[in-house]
Amino acid sequence: MKDYSVGIETKKQIIQASKKLFYEKGLHGTSYKEICLLANVNQGTLHYHFKSKYLLAKYIIDEYNEQLGEVINDLLEKEKSTNLYLKFVLNTYVCLYYKFKDENFNRFSSEIFKYQANENRVDTYRYYYQNLGLPQNMDINMSENQVTLIALLSVDISVPAFLAQNKDKYDWLRAAKELLSLYGRILCDNQNADYLEAIKEGEKLLKNYKFKEIKWY
Repeated sequence: MKDYSVGIETKKQIIQASKKLFYEKGLHGTSYKEICLLANVNQGTLHYHFKSKYLLAKYIIDEYNEQLGEVINDLLEKEKSTNLYLKFVLNTYVCLYYKFKDENFNRFSSEIFKYQANENRVDTYRYYYQNLGLPQNMDINMSENQVTLIALLSVDISVPAFLAQNKDKYDWLRAAKELLSLYGRILCDNQNADYLEAIKEGEKLLKNYKFKEIKWY
């Protein structure tokens, strides 16, 4: 039991050290050696808990996404809407808000998704598409190219990251609208009344919403 407890604690040390380094220096700017030094572990121990730097980064970004999900669920609770597109729309608004608010988060989140895309593009597209919060039956009426293009916009080309890096031209709300408009062209040629209404609902919800602070590490 003691060995197991020690192992759990060691894993926590690795995660905490990695969060700090990834946040401050980015995924590509952080080395295994730096993680080991800050976590006070050797490379063998690090490899035992996380087989690659990417798996470690994915574990961390998934934790961040849970916090973002809590914000989205809080907004959904306030609205009680039956619009199936609203979660997808709120996901875009909320992610853009935090990307604009924190350049370090924008860099790290963009790096991890790009890394994942390069490792296995097809799985990445599907992973991201399934986690966008789109209606479950939406892909029935979508071509493979449409699904891929949405994922490309969000992951590979990283339009959200590009928008967040151009704060002189966009604020987060305008950037989110631009991105949702791009999605709308792909999903429904911006002709779907429910989708357009969800954008309006989302903006209304966020007008006086007080975003909580996200704890990065």
